[in-house]
Amino acid sequence: MRIRDVVACAFVLGMVGSGCKDSTSEPDAGGTPIVQLTAAASGGGGGPVYIAKLSFSGGSRSAIDSLRVSGALIVLKDIVFKAAIDTVKVRDSVETERWYKLEDVFGGIHGHGKDSNRVHFKGPFIVALQDTTPVQVALDTIPPGTYNGIRFHIHKLRTKDLQQNSSLPDTLVGYSMVVTGSVRDTTGTWTDFVYKSDINEEFKAKGDFVVAPGDKLVPYVLKFDIASWFKAPDGRILDPNDSHDQRWIRYAIKASLHGGIRCGRDWNHDGDPD
Repeated sequence: MRIRDVVACAFVLGMVGSGCKDSTSEPDAGGTPIVQLTAAASGGGGGPVYIAKLSFSGGSRSAIDSLRVSGALIVLKDIVFKAAIDTVKVRDSVETERWYKLEDVFGGIHGHGKDSNRVHFKGPFIVALQDTTPVQVALDTIPPGTYNGIRFHIHKLRTKDLQQNSSLPDTLVGYSMVVTGSVRDTTGTWTDFVYKSDINEEFKAKGDFVVAPGDKLVPYVLKFDIASWFKAPDGRILDPNDSHDQRWIRYAIKASLHGGIRCGRDWNHDGDPD
């Protein structure tokens, strides 16, 4: 059993609304380096993420033949550049949900601002994955230094977020991720799907993110392995329209966030870490 072909699109993250500076204009750096963060899906080639031609003979349960992702939305609550990222505990779904419930009560509990060890880009950012051109997620000044990791928070959009920013889409309230596409069964019939999830998760991208005093614009790209979200441990393609498979897709997404993320400088702006 295997997936013969995975053609992953260079999907990009577009910011619909956020709590940080406007992505269409550079912040007033005042000589401080500026970090530009974009994101893309892993793999090469154009078009949508496409998982094709599964040979499934390991059981009587019917399997789909192919899956195609046409678009996805992800809610990024926060982006934090950290020194000593290895010492930072990444909260699981239960802990992350509890943390933001406390924030609703006390406000701003997870902090905001910049120092020599931590730079916080405060969201939420609505990440739109839909084509092959890398698009900016965040643009902000950052003190020179070495940051050995970036921490990301995926969290469902809340009514409170809409009250603070009316440009956010109310259709996303209660969800942190919406993926659309279609699946083809073994008879050759294509069926549309909409997969929605309220995953609340933190994950880290490790690396040496060096910002030198002479830098003006420092480009970084975050890459998601979208194809792995719809692949079972046994290699079978998961069907988003199947209630049983939806649980496995959730597990696959969380596993991919913690093991399938790449992040690094993107000097040539091709959507791939250089």
